[in-house]
This record gives sequence, structure tokens and C-alpha cells, in this order.
Amino acid sequence: MAKDKWWIIEGAPKPVYVYSSKDSRRRHMVFVLISVIVLASIYLIDIFSSELAILMLSLLIFGQIIDGIVSFYKRTPGETEKAVVRNLVKLLGKRVVVWSIPTRYIVAAIRIRGGVFIYVFVDKGRAMILVIKPVMFMGIAVKKHVTIKVKKTKIKHEKAEERIEAIAPYPENPRMWYKIVGKGVLVDASRADLNDIVSIANNL
Repeated sequence: MAKDKWWIIEGAPKPVYVYSSKDSRRRHMVFVLISVIVLASIYLIDIFSSELAILMLSLLIFGQIIDGIVSFYKRTPGETEKAVVRNLVKLLGKRVVVWSIPTRYIVAAIRIRGGVFIYVFVDKGRAMILVIKPVMFMGIAVKKHVTIKVKKTKIKHEKAEERIEAIAPYPENPRMWYKIVGKGVLVDASRADLNDIVSIANNL
């Protein structure tokens, strides 16, 4: 499997949208080129003004720190998250109606038969899985978020399912974010048995 085509999964449809990190890579290359030019300029300026050279060097270091921070937030999905998505989509198989990879933090937005949505996303450094059957759509979210926002409330007399309020992208059109209320579960992907996730999705 090609490294940049990890979302091609045997027995499952291809995602309708795949987030690309090309823009962030291009930005990083431009910054590297500018850094080389600035370093060369510092060498020449130092001949005439040490103070100005020190100032430019300080600005360059500051820029590198900022670039590092931005690169962290412009992350691509990690191998663990990719493995979770691959295995989950493979287990769901033909039940997958449509799915996409909306952002660097939302690794999968999946709609399966029965009107159930499944999201694999990163929150505070952890890979999470949200399984939800929408009961109500509360309109398009005015403001997009970095990752899915979830508010959950325990449902009386239910063992696992909870009332979920979420702001999330639509699987068919991940550039459209909406407010949703439904019944479902939110679990830590590192502790989840994917077979259990599929079972919950099938029974919601």
C-alpha cells in the first residue's frame, strides 16, 4: 500500500474527500528557502553591523520556533490513527455508504447504513471514536472547529449509549459543519475493541 494512499481499503469504497497536507509542506519549503537567504544576508550584514546581524538572527530563530509550532498543528494522521480507520472501515465493509477524511484532526467521517455516523478524530492528543445516530440536526455551524466538539449526557436505563451533542463535519461534504443531537457513544480508540464499535453501530 502506497504511503500516501493509506485510505485505499480492500472491500470498502474510496473516501469522497481526502484532506491534503500539500499546502503546509509547500509553506515549510518556502520558509526553509527564506531562512537560507536570511542566513546569507546575516553573514554579509555582520561585516557592517553586528547589532543588525544579531537582530536578524533573533528574528530567524523566532520564525523557526513559530514554524515548528505551526507544523505541529498542521499534523497529518499518525500511524495509530490510520490503523484504526483502516481496520474499522474494513470491518464495516459494505455497510459503509460514504466516508471522507475531513481534516488533519478528523481522520474519518463515516456514514453507514441505518443512518449511523462514525467519527475517528484526535482530541487533546488522543484518538477518539464517536458513534452517533442523529435524532436532530440543529443547523449548520457558523464557526468551524479544529476538531469535533462533543457534549454527552448519560441516558437513564441505558448501559452504554449516551445523549450526544456534537459539532462535526458532514461525511458527504466535510467542508460543511453542523450541530447534531443523537444517541451514541464516545470512546478512547486506544481502549476500544473495534468489533464492539461495529456491534454498537449496528444496534443503534
